[in-house]
Amino acid sequence: MSRLSEGLQHVMADLAPVAEPTTPQEFVQIAEVANDIEHSAREMLRASVLAARDAGATWGEIGASLGISKQAAQKRFTAAKELPAVELDANERLLGPVGMADEINELNLAGRYGWHSVGFGVAHHHVVHSDTQREQAIHELT
Repeated sequence: MSRLSEGLQHVMADLAPVAEPTTPQEFVQIAEVANDIEHSAREMLRASVLAARDAGATWGEIGASLGISKQAAQKRFTAAKELPAVELDANERLLGPVGMADEINELNLAGRYGWHSVGFGVAHHHVVHSDTQREQAIHELT
């Protein structure tokens, strides 16, 4: 067993409402504690990644340390961009935030439901709805 696993077991034991659960409700309470620990760990991971970026670490280094690609790390931990505040008609939407990795897939999906792009900006597309299904002219390169 790793030091981390042992440490987490001690934390769980300290936070658990009972030392030896026997009833379904006691097991549910322990699951609730585990859920709280997971939520806190996610917050700590996000803060650690952003601190690493502030210290000069690259997305490639961060991704490698987490066992994911640099693109996955960047997408997961970069704060979502705010979409611009604009007045839209009932048949208009802003699609986003989208990035280079998922833009075409998102536009193709929207096109299947009758939405098509009539404009774009940083990390978003201005789409309008029609009765015609569309697929974007540009396809993702494989």
